[in-house]
Amino acid sequence: MLGNRLAERATFLEEIESLERRLDLRFTHVVQQPPEGWEGEVGLPGAELIGRVLASAPEGLHCFLCGPVPMSKMAQRALRELGVPMRRVHFELFEMA
Repeated sequence: MLGNRLAERATFLEEIESLERRLDLRFTHVVQQPPEGWEGEVGLPGAELIGRVLASAPEGLHCFLCGPVPMSKMAQRALRELGVPMRRVHFELFEMA
């Protein structure tokens, strides 16, 4: 899942899309403030949104998180609530300046 406040501020979107085409990778782009005509997911990475995305995910998936601490904590909590073992959740944290 790639989350941004604004779709146009997505970092490394082209690179992630390239990886999705080359690897067994699926990602969902979610924005908080969607532009007109946006057809993707809207909101924050909470349990409801992550649950919808994971509903069609294969068994044994690994989840990778990269972002600021509050977002990571929210996503980790949601994944725990959804029964994803924490040994399959990998994350990198950074602080926004």
